[in-house]
Amino acid sequence: MADQKQVEILSSGVDKWNIWREQNPAIVEPDLNQEAPYLNLCESLLMSSRSKIDLKGSARAKLSGANLFRAQMQWTAFYRADFTNATFAGGDLSDATIVKSDLSGANLNGVNLTNANLQGSRFASADLSGAILRGCDLTEADLSNADLRSADLRGAKLVRTNLSNADLTRCRIYGAATWGLNVKGAKQRSIVITDDGGPEITVDDIEIGQFLYLMIDNIQLRRVIDGITSKLVLILGRFTPKRKSVLDSLRDRIADLGYIAVVFDFEKPENRSTDETVALLGRMAKFIIADLSDAKSVLQELRGLVPDLPNIPVQPIIVSSQFEPGMFDFYKHYPWMLPVSRYAKPRDIINGLESKVIAPVEAFLAQRGTAHNARR
Repeated sequence: MADQKQVEILSSGVDKWNIWREQNPAIVEPDLNQEAPYLNLCESLLMSSRSKIDLKGSARAKLSGANLFRAQMQWTAFYRADFTNATFAGGDLSDATIVKSDLSGANLNGVNLTNANLQGSRFASADLSGAILRGCDLTEADLSNADLRSADLRGAKLVRTNLSNADLTRCRIYGAATWGLNVKGAKQRSIVITDDGGPEITVDDIEIGQFLYLMIDNIQLRRVIDGITSKLVLILGRFTPKRKSVLDSLRDRIADLGYIAVVFDFEKPENRSTDETVALLGRMAKFIIADLSDAKSVLQELRGLVPDLPNIPVQPIIVSSQFEPGMFDFYKHYPWMLPVSRYAKPRDIINGLESKVIAPVEAFLAQRGTAHNARR
């Protein structure tokens, strides 16, 4: 239960509270663990002085339902505090530290939270519409079902942040770091990805928006991506220790020819993450080399690539002592699955890489380009 005397002093106004704090330095942690009636720190009290309210040390305050309308709480620090259903509308909490606290259902409409540390805090169903969250840290914060319409998230840190079912309409995200977001069910409409002072560009996906702006704004990044799609070679295979030299030598030789080799070795069982990664790399590659020797997972990975990528040729290779896997017949009717190239020893495929792999691939791409131009 809260210290009633401290609650009464705080309710008397900012000036009296701050004077009391100065006169009682031994009380490092004020006891504001208020249960009922709810603490009411209305505008008339918190705005009665130009002084900022000194709530340092009130780390575990229970201010559920408190009226903190237009409260000036810059630089204050809270840890595991309870602000559920509290009202902060129009207030200033810039540079505040509110870590692992509960602000579910709170009214933070238009609140200034610039550079605030909000790591691990809960804002479920909170009203953050029009809030200024520039540069704030929302790492692992829970904003599920929150109203973030027109919120300013420029430069914010959104790492493993839960935005499920949140309303992100018209929020601004220029410079925001978005990693591992949960946006399931979120309303993403007209998200602004540009900063002030230029044409406004909006998208309907917060994660794509971040990447899209990097593409628009960064000439060097565009050059890198263009380089990847024109040079990347995805190598699929199940490389046992016996033929590990094939993998290493093939990668080195491809690099010597000016390509960028990305190797997937399926010694370990594949999982969803692996499947998705292979699919992404396949779509970025100029062509794919698939070693069918001792084929296991390779055929499964090809099943997720070949039917959907008619512009990316696949050059299969296999050691001469082995037969093509029976399931391989499925791929033969796809024109971009090129004839199998056989090799007896590792040096055969390395020495013949240009004639047995690169030449057929480039011929297919040239023919496909000619046919495309003819249709135009």
